[in-house]
Amino acid sequence: MEAMEEKETRVLIKPSEAARRLGRTARWVVNLARNGEIPAARVSNRWLIAWPDALEALLAKRGGRP
Repeated sequence: MEAMEEKETRVLIKPSEAARRLGRTARWVVNLARNGEIPAARVSNRWLIAWPDALEALLAKRGGRP
C-alpha cells in the first residue's frame, strides 16, 4: 500500500498569523510580502499571506530555513 502524503490546505491568513507560525514578527512578514518574496495579496489596506505557499517560498529561498 502506498503511503498517503498529507497536504496542508491552501488558505489566506493575516500577517500576524503567518508571523506566529514562523516565529517572527508581523512587520517582517509584511516586508517580505511588499518585496515580493512571499506570495501575498493586498486587499484594501491589508495584506493576506498565501499559506503554505509562503512557507515553501521561504524554505526554497533560504535553504530550508524560514
